Amino acid sequence: MDDIQVKEAAERLKTEAKTAAVEAGKEAAKEAVSEVKTLATEAKTAVDGVKETLESVKSDLKKVSDQADETASQIKRSRMAGPTGEDGENTALKAFNDKAAEIKAVKPGTKKSVSIELDAKAAVIITTGSVTTLGGPASVTQLPGVVVDPKRRDHIRSYMNVGQMATGSATYLQHTASRTRGAGMVGEGGLKGQSDLGFITKRLDAKKIANTFKITEETVDDIPLLMSTIQQEGIADIDYIEDDEILFGDGTGNHLEGVYTQASAFTGAGVKAEFANEFDVLRAAVAQLAVEHFLPTLIILSPVDVANMDLEKGEDGHYLVPAALFGTTLPSISGVRIVENTAMPAGEFLVGDFAMGAQLFDRTGLSVRIYDQNEDDAKHNLLLIVIEKRIALKVGYPKAFVKGTFETAKPLLAA
Repeated sequence: MDDIQVKEAAERLKTEAKTAAVEAGKEAAKEAVSEVKTLATEAKTAVDGVKETLESVKSDLKKVSDQADETASQIKRSRMAGPTGEDGENTALKAFNDKAAEIKAVKPGTKKSVSIELDAKAAVIITTGSVTTLGGPASVTQLPGVVVDPKRRDHIRSYMNVGQMATGSATYLQHTASRTRGAGMVGEGGLKGQSDLGFITKRLDAKKIANTFKITEETVDDIPLLMSTIQQEGIADIDYIEDDEILFGDGTGNHLEGVYTQASAFTGAGVKAEFANEFDVLRAAVAQLAVEHFLPTLIILSPVDVANMDLEKGEDGHYLVPAALFGTTLPSISGVRIVENTAMPAGEFLVGDFAMGAQLFDRTGLSVRIYDQNEDDAKHNLLLIVIEKRIALKVGYPKAFVKGTFETAKPLLAA
């Protein structure tokens, strides 16, 4: 092979190598592009999956939010509508509707009166609905501000067992601190132990709570307005007095013998806490009941004390209890619900097993009477509203309740 042939062969090899390299590069590029496309597709699929998951989570959250809103609405409607009878009508509203004609007939100078008996649990609160008038059923539009809820957040009655009594007085057994437990293991032919329940006989008397106020003649022509006025001006005050009596009645004269009045004093039950605060005191009070085999259901505090506990900070300025925990609608200590009640003085507390320790009895439910003859009311076109009910309180286990003041209780926990 001469030089020319060698040169031509080299050129051919060079061309073939170049062509092969170009083809290999194209193939590699194709593979790279294909791989990039595959990765892009997979990334898009992952992003779509994340989007679907986010949409699903958002949908679930909306469902939960909607359910919460509906539940809140149902609770609000239930509170506002009050107890209902078999026909579903507000019992208080029905009672007023049934006597609408008699109510409207009570005018100054007519010498007429009317009495409306309400169920013990009937709430004199109305909502938009059908209200009977002298001319028959008529659609009534609820006016803003007509429905008035009691100003006190929670009433003690709501957390107690409430029963009925058919007579004005009765007797019951109250278990005292002298109770001893005699149960034990016994061998064959052995002597069995005996428990001393340690009780005394107490008298249960129904006591009356009453309230009166005056309204204008025109008020009885508007049944919804009349009911709302009675709720705001009369029944709310009766609820306040009932709370005071359930807690602090001294048992003399026309007063109930209250739960706080008979409760055991705070001892701490051996619980120790260095630098004790209000939270420690309440936790120890829960323990004091637990060692006596009671299950506390309620802690009653002044709104002032609840606010002070909610805002209490450490030396570095941080809140001792996060607002998300204690600042909810259901604050509690060791699982025991805290209820704010203005009847409880600031600085004092009551922890108790309200399910077992005490029971409230209704001798008669709320009674509303309207009179046109009182003093010189006829001269001023005024009518007299009288509201009353009779209740009795049984405190079967005084040891089911612990009372005290934070000031005197804290030193008892000193380590």
